[in-house]
Amino acid sequence: MDTLSLKKHHYIISALAAGGLTLAFLNISNETLFNSTDQFVLLASEKITLATDITVSSGDIGVDSDRSTLTIGSKDTLTSNLFASRITLGPQSVINGNATFNNLTKTNGATVLGDENDTFSSPFINFPTVAPFQIGTTVFRTKPSETTTLQSGTFKSITTAPNTTLTFDPGTYNTETLTLGNGTTIHFLGAATINIKNNATIGNNIIFSQPNTLPIDSIALNSTGKQLSIGTNSMTHGIITAPDATITIGQNTLHRGQLIGRHIVVGRGAILSREESFEKESDMTKIITVNDTKLILNEAVIIQAVGTTLNSLRRIAGSVNGIVTGFIPNLGMGKIEVSVQTIDDLDRIIDQIKNSGDSSVEDTLYNILPL
Repeated sequence: MDTLSLKKHHYIISALAAGGLTLAFLNISNETLFNSTDQFVLLASEKITLATDITVSSGDIGVDSDRSTLTIGSKDTLTSNLFASRITLGPQSVINGNATFNNLTKTNGATVLGDENDTFSSPFINFPTVAPFQIGTTVFRTKPSETTTLQSGTFKSITTAPNTTLTFDPGTYNTETLTLGNGTTIHFLGAATINIKNNATIGNNIIFSQPNTLPIDSIALNSTGKQLSIGTNSMTHGIITAPDATITIGQNTLHRGQLIGRHIVVGRGAILSREESFEKESDMTKIITVNDTKLILNEAVIIQAVGTTLNSLRRIAGSVNGIVTGFIPNLGMGKIEVSVQTIDDLDRIIDQIKNSGDSSVEDTLYNILPL
């Protein structure tokens, strides 16, 4: 191997290193009925289907019926306990938790790191419902690239055109339909509940943004419709409850909070987290050794100013054609993945971020692996 030299960047032995956040196995209660849905990131009444290369950073996954099915795709990494009558694990999938089932199929190197229990029974939870609500007659619609604010109330429909920036005041919004056009950014200033009578369509490249001081559970989307979709490359959060719906999450979308529905389908490369913090596991094939120091070639750690939001981290990543793969708001740390071939390429990206003049960036570091 060629001898490489580290440029004089500061570096960090990161909480966001290849092993990810240190997470202990979760304990399964001997009870067959959970008192709350709070621990679940995904909860369905019939079926959950995960595509390939999905990361679940925190939260359990359950399907609550006698004939329930849970299908995990290839190379999925889940820090979750699993509950379903029939569980199928795709090739090279890793479950950092326990699995409770009646039938378990593991294919080509799939691994359950916790306990395997063939004792599944249903119902194991009182499945959530949506309380009745009244809709209005007001039609709210924005123009392309418009910036505006919406106050709480009752509506016939809420629709945003592409590239809208819309601020939701705190409160409750009742509407028959919700449609967010591609590229819409939603700013939440405080706790908000959106009740949707029929279907909801949340487009591609959607951003939900809020202050770090506002918990992600402060945002609730409730639907009594049959379909609720979130498109590709979006960043959303909140408690989404649609008991009768098929909920679809597009490729490379990040959702923090909960998804509760009849059937849940999650697209390739998505990241899900029950908690505000999340991380996608690093690519172990990208480890290089420089001056006896191991680092991840295609990653950089961003040290952020106090109060910097996930939306700001996404902007930083986008400026270097990267993607966000980790965020710990209470530590002011984020991780981005970039496309590089050499350490010199990574140095240029780090310098570009450092010299960007972005006030949300305090430092940009190599992602050093612990010894």
